[in-house]
Amino acid sequence: MWDFGDGSFSTEVDPIHNYSQHGDYTVELKIFAGSCEDSTNLLVEIAEPVFCEAAFSIVQDFPQSRVISFLNESSGNDFSSFWDFGDGATANEPSPEHEYSNPGQYLVSLAISTSNDCQDTAWSTIEILAPLTITGTVIAGTNTLLLGEVVLYKYNNPGGIIIDNRMSLDEGYFNFTDLQPGSYFVYAIPDFDFPYPVIPNYFPTYSGQRSHWLNAQAYNTDNLPGSITITLSYFDDFFNGKATADGRIESSSDNSGIPFVMFLYNETGNLRDFRIIDQQNTFNFSGIPFGKYELYPEKAGKIGQSYFISLSKENPEIYNIVFSETDNSIVPDLTAINDLNIPKIVISPNPASEYFIINIDENAFYNSENQIKLYNSELKLICEYSFNGNHFKMDVSGYQQGIFFMQLTNKTIQIRKKIIIMH
Repeated sequence: MWDFGDGSFSTEVDPIHNYSQHGDYTVELKIFAGSCEDSTNLLVEIAEPVFCEAAFSIVQDFPQSRVISFLNESSGNDFSSFWDFGDGATANEPSPEHEYSNPGQYLVSLAISTSNDCQDTAWSTIEILAPLTITGTVIAGTNTLLLGEVVLYKYNNPGGIIIDNRMSLDEGYFNFTDLQPGSYFVYAIPDFDFPYPVIPNYFPTYSGQRSHWLNAQAYNTDNLPGSITITLSYFDDFFNGKATADGRIESSSDNSGIPFVMFLYNETGNLRDFRIIDQQNTFNFSGIPFGKYELYPEKAGKIGQSYFISLSKENPEIYNIVFSETDNSIVPDLTAINDLNIPKIVISPNPASEYFIINIDENAFYNSENQIKLYNSELKLICEYSFNGNHFKMDVSGYQQGIFFMQLTNKTIQIRKKIIIMH
């Protein structure tokens, strides 16, 4: 007869018994043989079960990120942790963050030890892909550009555009690495700060050989080219004279270090010169020929609007031309400018519901070919049209309501207007 000490009994010769709780139990065995009987007992200790299991997961923002967070998901009683990141580095934190020096595969282990001497280890192989990189060359004429800088912009929806990085050219080459996923475009700015005219005169140029950021070629990290080439636009003739035009920028927004360029176009829409806006927010074109010109403010993320001037022997100087910079645009401040040379353009109705009509001053590029581009509030191109003449009706019934920007371009001017669509 077996007495298991927990109120359970058995008459089997070699029984098996399951205790429901841990603890100390006195087990007694009695045997009977005719008139003879005997018994013996034994103290059995059922210890509290010991269990632990090591487990972890990782958080990697994108496959090329070298910074990885390790989340400890182990179970056990009051355990300590020891991490081996597979690159020679270790840690004792419960859930550490680690930055790897190079891409590659790494075998990571987590060993835990509990206060009641339970130990366990978990392993996992992680992979860090090669960094996202935009590399390329800046060409000036037939040679690489040796003097200048390259600015890398990133579309930062919904916040617009930010500078991701910038660097001086290294023998005409640039390399931006360790990029985060997204869309980027590049701006090459030559630096020929000479006290005399330079021929050819090379101009700041965006990727895709564009003068304006709205038309710049963007590169998404899902499909990056092996290398890109930016060929600077230029004017290869003398551009000197006795006329002068200068002005300033009145800014109410954060400049964020984004380069600001004032372009000078002639009356046929050909780029002739540029100035980098200085720290005092001023610009000066001195020693230029007489003629009719368009001043166009260029700054990534901002919609610019042109201002037109006429310089002659009778009127060789125009001073204190003022542009106002806001969060979204850069426009001539007509309250501070007496000479109004901007063609009159009327857009109605604005706000628009089904359509809006563009009416252009009869004296401004009559019967010329015009191009319209419509951008949404994130400055993404929505549509574009071409038309001749001074009137155009545009259907907007199929667009979502909100704020849009219309760009009207002609061989002589480029003007931008804000359009509000409300259904």
